[in-house]
Amino acid sequence: MKELLSALVKFWIVPPQQWHPWIIHFPIALLVLELGFTVLFWVNRKPQYAAWSKNLLTMTLVTMLLAMLAGVHDSGLDLGSGNHFLLGLQDRLKSAFIFHSSVTVHTWLALVLFSVTAARSIWRKWQAENALKMPQAYAYGVLSFINLWLLLAAGHAGSVANHR
Repeated sequence: MKELLSALVKFWIVPPQQWHPWIIHFPIALLVLELGFTVLFWVNRKPQYAAWSKNLLTMTLVTMLLAMLAGVHDSGLDLGSGNHFLLGLQDRLKSAFIFHSSVTVHTWLALVLFSVTAARSIWRKWQAENALKMPQAYAYGVLSFINLWLLLAAGHAGSVANHR
């Protein structure tokens, strides 16, 4: 218990150099909650569940973007002096097609995950609650579960890159 408390105190006194591991849990939790509220809407048809789902999807997209930016920053930490974000961006661009790297696989899966999440968010803003009603609900549901699979795949590739 002492180690846990000291880690929490240290986080607020001396912020971590790497932000991605701290931020990434927000979009994961928000996306899972959003899917839960979407399913609740399909089961109960209460409009407040659809509203929660839409708001959580928007928050997921924002926190996902922050996590991706933090990941680019963190990948530049060990690349020398200078702007860590620009160094990380250069590294990711240089290594973009080296697929034997788990970081590259994680990056591509995260980009596809962000794209699918953005497409679902645009769909929800464009169609409002109709995106969750038949016949669109089938296509939206398939896209939602593809989104969940991408979340799991990107998370797995990220954990492989981080926990060797």
